[in-house]
Amino acid sequence: MSVQYCGPECQKSHWPQHKLACMSPLRQGAWQPACALESRLPSVVQGPLNQFIGPNTHLRGNSPAIDVLQLDSNEGRHYDHDLRLLFAGDLQNFIEIIAQLPKSYDGSLEVTINDRDIDVVARNVIMLQIHLSMDEDDATIDCIIHLWYSAFLRDTLS
Repeated sequence: MSVQYCGPECQKSHWPQHKLACMSPLRQGAWQPACALESRLPSVVQGPLNQFIGPNTHLRGNSPAIDVLQLDSNEGRHYDHDLRLLFAGDLQNFIEIIAQLPKSYDGSLEVTINDRDIDVVARNVIMLQIHLSMDEDDATIDCIIHLWYSAFLRDTLS
């Protein structure tokens, strides 16, 4: 995480917040979620399957993200042909696939994403636009996560 400060005083005043992020266990390569360490199902699949944020709109999709492509194990680590993927719904599986692509993958990736719910489509478009318009990876990820998990309708509005 690269941080720039206007001067030493700003750096010193920000140190408590920066230290929490910089020293976070999430930044370690060996980090695993608690559910994996405790050999249990993630809470996302233990709770109600239909956690709605408005009229029939799911907060984060109705299933956990999985790498449905599994390029490494299906085609091999050195597969470099172009890929065309078709998705319906939230971006979570698409993001998981991108995150799991081997670093050596050099092919192009063409993706079509659609959904019957206009709210989900709009959220996907906004998140992809954020990703395409921002340069700093950490800030982009923070912004997308904030949008994904914080932008929802209150019960009083649904």
